[in-house]
Amino acid sequence: MPPEQAPPVAARAAADAYWASVLRLLATTVLWSTAGLVVRLVHSADPFELNAIRAGAMAVVLVGWLRWRYGRAWLTVFRALDRPTLLVVPAFFAIGSTLWIVALSWTTVARAVVLGSTTPVFAAILAPLLAREPTRPMIWAAALVGVGGVFLIAAGPATPGVALNLGDLAALLNAALFACQVTMLRRSRHVDMVPAFVLGGLLAAVLDLALAGGLSVAAGDVALIVLLGGMQLALPVILLARGARDVPAVQITLIALLEMVLAPLWVWLAVGEAPALATALGGLVIVAAVVLATAAREPTPRA
Repeated sequence: MPPEQAPPVAARAAADAYWASVLRLLATTVLWSTAGLVVRLVHSADPFELNAIRAGAMAVVLVGWLRWRYGRAWLTVFRALDRPTLLVVPAFFAIGSTLWIVALSWTTVARAVVLGSTTPVFAAILAPLLAREPTRPMIWAAALVGVGGVFLIAAGPATPGVALNLGDLAALLNAALFACQVTMLRRSRHVDMVPAFVLGGLLAAVLDLALAGGLSVAAGDVALIVLLGGMQLALPVILLARGARDVPAVQITLIALLEMVLAPLWVWLAVGEAPALATALGGLVIVAAVVLATAAREPTPRA
């Protein structure tokens, strides 16, 4: 191949990888959005018991994934992570996942997702600092449009009340921690980040078991929670870790905003917790922001 043809070939390969990763992240968001539904269907577990079981189940599934992918060398992939990543991602995952379950349990799904969706703003600030990834003006604009959709939803009757309760504050802090996780994924995008989430799952299980003071959960609820950990958490982690290699941090968090549209929908269809018109209108604005960021972003060439 003549040298002058190499750049177009590299650009096409980068574009293919970019769009494939966008699809992975969309699938991740669809799976994440079912968490509120499962939480509403579990009756015998408090938030800490629930997260201990789901985080432990996630860690077990991820270990199985690593064992299948790398064979007997699966333990060596843990050593590929640098120390900051090895410390930050597991700790923030453990704390953030606990806060998210608390938020879903102590406030409405709509309020939890509204406050949790401030992540793009945190990511836009953190990405240049942690991942050396400048936030382009168009991506900033998309982030602001997305947050505008959030405020539109927050202004409607789907999120009654003005004062923030503990569930609301948990959702807001979780947004900041998730933004930090995503930027760390981008910072270490040339290594497999799944091992960091294995450690995070184990840490979350230990932390929440201690907070719960033990387990006393009905067998049927245990099955639901294990499903939540295996399918709704472990599989998205695998997709997220792979998708973060090709998609910028702020855009990842914008795609995750689609959870605002989907999570109240699943709960409404299953248990009758109906979203308001403002939620639908805000959801359309969020979808527009995701489309804007996805179409405007030029694929980053892979090293």
